[in-house]
Amino acid sequence: MQRAKFLDKLKSGYLRKWWLVILVSLVLLAFGAVVAVFFSSWVQFFIGHEIVLRDGSRTFKWWQQPPVKPVIKIYIYNVTNADEFLIDGAKPIVQELGPYVYRQEWEKVNVSFHDNMTVTFQQRKVFYFDAEASAGDEEDMVVVPNIPMLSATSQSKHAARFLRLAMASIMDILKIKPFVEVSVSQLLWGYEDPLLKLAKDVVSKDHKLPYEEFGLFYGKNGTSNDIMTIFTGKGDITRYGLVDRWNGKTHLPHWKSDSCNRLNGSDGSIFPPNITPNTTLYVWDKDMCRLLPLKFQKEVVTNGDVLGYRFSPADNVFGDPEHNSENECFCPNGPPCAPNGLFNVSACQYGTIVFFHLVNFKFSVNFINLFHLCGSCRAEIMKANKFLLQTRQSCCPSLISTTLTLPC
Repeated sequence: MQRAKFLDKLKSGYLRKWWLVILVSLVLLAFGAVVAVFFSSWVQFFIGHEIVLRDGSRTFKWWQQPPVKPVIKIYIYNVTNADEFLIDGAKPIVQELGPYVYRQEWEKVNVSFHDNMTVTFQQRKVFYFDAEASAGDEEDMVVVPNIPMLSATSQSKHAARFLRLAMASIMDILKIKPFVEVSVSQLLWGYEDPLLKLAKDVVSKDHKLPYEEFGLFYGKNGTSNDIMTIFTGKGDITRYGLVDRWNGKTHLPHWKSDSCNRLNGSDGSIFPPNITPNTTLYVWDKDMCRLLPLKFQKEVVTNGDVLGYRFSPADNVFGDPEHNSENECFCPNGPPCAPNGLFNVSACQYGTIVFFHLVNFKFSVNFINLFHLCGSCRAEIMKANKFLLQTRQSCCPSLISTTLTLPC
């Protein structure tokens, strides 16, 4: 009897409502558990699907024509006593000039997608001189070391004696001196050099240099001839934006090992997602002919109050093998190697005597052109002594530094 009454209560409308509430609650709990377990994966899948480079997508448009307008500030160090240095052996004195400010527009052109989830393009960069923001004019005249001459001299030091004498005679006939006076515009974008002109006429096609003028940024204002192939991220988002090939190559021939000759880092424009403070980012730099490792530096707040991570090279990124054993493979002709803190790129810049020195990295780079001069000396730097560099057999004041600012 009591059992029948209990069953009647269970069948009543009031209790049926409670059973419905319990059932819905259980369904919601189950759904919540599923979401808690898989939500992060769903978000990552959605992000990965949206950022993959596809023709016509919003990400593709931002990648092809970045909304950021980089600004580069260039400082040049003018040698004020070149004659006294050469004739009397006086201390070389350099004067800081600048900044000479250029605004840039970047665009990727000749874009072509491939079936292996890669995209090929050429980088176009156009520099516009900003006279108002600059502390000088492009036509300012400066006296700087004759880098083509010093590079030719450096490359001939192991040649036969009669070849060195012939080189010295040619330089004497052409009245080539260790210092040249050129405008800022010529120094940056190119000027006709008699040695390069001679090499163009007498050197075989297989050994000709890929440029007819000398300039620190020669060939960089406009569309690059280099063909870059990167992964779109489709099929494997962890390879998103990583370099597959550069001019058809997957490795370079300049350094001692495959790990140092590899190219499979970012071109600097995009990076794979899921970056954490423990991530090491690798950026492929054409001018250095190597991957540049970047380490987490600090958290920052970008425009729009978005939290971000700032990455920069480690303090020992250009350390000599004693301070950074991973750099031993970047010393193909050593020991001795480049001084600690400098990176010698001569091997991949046709023997040109050029060293890189990264002081800090908010996309700030100091380009330091070292020139070999006999004897030891100490440079006096006007306004700042921080750019003084010394080696055992030469004095090497830096002649140009640049700061590249990316507003982000």
